[in-house]
Amino acid sequence: MPTHDSDRQRVRVDNFGPIGTADIDLRPLTVLVGPSGSGKSYLAKLLYALHRYFGIRRAFKHRSVKTTRFYELARETSDLLGVVQRFEEWLADASEPVPPEVFPLAREAVKEVGTGLALETELGRIFAVETIRPLILRTRDSAEIRLDHAPLGTPDRPAAFRYRFKLNEAKLDWQLEVEDDAPVRLERSGTFWQRGLVPDFFQRRRPEQSIDGSPINPVALQLVLADMALPSTVGPLSGVAHYLPASRSGGMETQQLLLRGSLRDMTTVGRRKESAASPLSGVLADYIEGILIDLPAKPTNWGEGDRLAKEVEQTILGGSVRVEKPENGSLRVLFRPTGWEEDLPLARASSMVTEMIPVAVYLRHHVQAGETIIIEEPEAHMHPEMQVRLGAALAKIVAAGIRVIITVHSDWILSALANICRMAELPDEDRGDMAGGDITLPASQIGVWEFVPNERGETETREIVLDSDNGMFDAGYPRIAQALYDDWATIHSRLQED
Repeated sequence: MPTHDSDRQRVRVDNFGPIGTADIDLRPLTVLVGPSGSGKSYLAKLLYALHRYFGIRRAFKHRSVKTTRFYELARETSDLLGVVQRFEEWLADASEPVPPEVFPLAREAVKEVGTGLALETELGRIFAVETIRPLILRTRDSAEIRLDHAPLGTPDRPAAFRYRFKLNEAKLDWQLEVEDDAPVRLERSGTFWQRGLVPDFFQRRRPEQSIDGSPINPVALQLVLADMALPSTVGPLSGVAHYLPASRSGGMETQQLLLRGSLRDMTTVGRRKESAASPLSGVLADYIEGILIDLPAKPTNWGEGDRLAKEVEQTILGGSVRVEKPENGSLRVLFRPTGWEEDLPLARASSMVTEMIPVAVYLRHHVQAGETIIIEEPEAHMHPEMQVRLGAALAKIVAAGIRVIITVHSDWILSALANICRMAELPDEDRGDMAGGDITLPASQIGVWEFVPNERGETETREIVLDSDNGMFDAGYPRIAQALYDDWATIHSRLQED
């Protein structure tokens, strides 16, 4: 099975929404559990906003550039023109070595490129707020988001890159701390690479932009290096993410009444002042666009997506999902139960089916290997047996190379994942005849985090470690069952006395 990048990305959030303190490590499968209103969706949406901020497709768009230290470092580099020429040779041919002088330049480039303004705008859009003040815990004056990243191959070392975003009533401040010897990787990806602009960016545009008279534009060189080095500073947060909100069935049953311009008008950013409509959250707008407007007619070129979608269809939905585009018509998502010869209108399908269809559609038509899919309450309207099957399906999605973040209230899913973790410890010959024996997802790839309200009504998080003796991720559900049983025993005893 594909192996996930072992980069460790720690996210700490203070005084954000209902969250007093949340401190989690993002794993290939990250599970958020806890009472309703405790902040699970707040954190999931924040992670989505961070993905969009750091995402390669948006890297350094509309961001400020400070060239002071980078310019000084470039001037100190002996034979800078030769270094850049060898770097261009590597860009053209991966078998060429990366000049070692490029890495300190890349570290400095990342450090001095960026602004909190883009994240502030994204948070406003995602949460449908005009200012960031409503996102700060009501009893506090400011909130902080901290990202600690330890690069590939160094899981036990302190964070080499630390981003801090501080929110107050007026603005969002941005800061990046980088270790002097922080290892960086340069990836052939990013805005400039995808647009074919990398070679042009090294050319001098005006004499005052050159370094020592050589045809090198320091600002352009800095942007290119920062763009290519960004993934090694934030790990999985640099990739594309897809968000499937709760109540997905509402979006499925919505017809093509919402045009792209209308969706954009309904979000906070760019709304017309005269519009009387309530703002639509960015996650819901993005989801409706993905499922109704920007849905590709064909599956992705990545064949695993189609296989994973069929897994969901066969084991959970009990039918097949397809996308159809009639002549002179709009794309339609259709569902056909197994054994039927015609499609079932979504309005007459069960609520479980309409909630899960978007998962199959996104897997087949949107999500690629290395990307992240965030799903709120995937177990909605689902029978316990199907929730167990869903746990297995999620494990297979992760095993295929897709990162998953879910918010859940299901002990069945947690128990299914616990069994899968223990199953992975068995030798192949001991699990080949067992149901689900083909799923191997070690416990190290699953992180379960419980949101626990404290006495002040603020939420704190704690990691739930797999209890191998009891075979569970204990999120408190057994205690609820025990309390119900105790009540029943008391009632039964008093009835016997009477």
